[in-house]
Amino acid sequence: MNTEKHEKRGSGPVTIKRKIVLGSPFIILILLIVLIISLKGSSIFQKGEESTVSSAMLTQVTDASELSSAQFTYNGIAQVYGPDGNTVKCNVKYDAKVNAGIDMKDISFEIDNEKKTVTPVLPEIKINSCTVDEEKLSFIPENTTADIKDVLNACEEDAETEASQSLQLTKSARENLKDIVEALIYPILNANGYTVVWK
Repeated sequence: MNTEKHEKRGSGPVTIKRKIVLGSPFIILILLIVLIISLKGSSIFQKGEESTVSSAMLTQVTDASELSSAQFTYNGIAQVYGPDGNTVKCNVKYDAKVNAGIDMKDISFEIDNEKKTVTPVLPEIKINSCTVDEEKLSFIPENTTADIKDVLNACEEDAETEASQSLQLTKSARENLKDIVEALIYPILNANGYTVVWK
């Protein structure tokens, strides 16, 4: 989905385009792997009588490192300041991709064994990474002598600020994470008669 925002930076208006990528090959790969595991593992989990599901059991299957579940593609203009921190040395037009997600280890679960429901509690969505395309940098003025490290830092900070203010990015990341978490815990819940409830 594309949206446009007109801002005024430097000497004139700037059109900034944003695009939310609702999925990525990495997420799709995870879901495919989980689906295969679920199909193969369901017969194992369904053997015998149903048992009580514990938070430890669910945490074990969702225990992983950081996971990015939404991507923010941003085309904008950043200002690079001089040593005094007040004088604008140059303006830089850039393209960047910002990934948002969570640390899977921070997921917790609220379990109601009487109603046989599990409510996953997701941590706050955060910015996992920001990549600026150095080959697409455009300087104003063109003959600027700004250090490339300062330029990249300014672009990354600008893109991350814009991404952190995007409600759509947060919503997309959270919805994708719900699908991933449900897929991961499905074999255990299905084998023991539990269902997922989201707040």
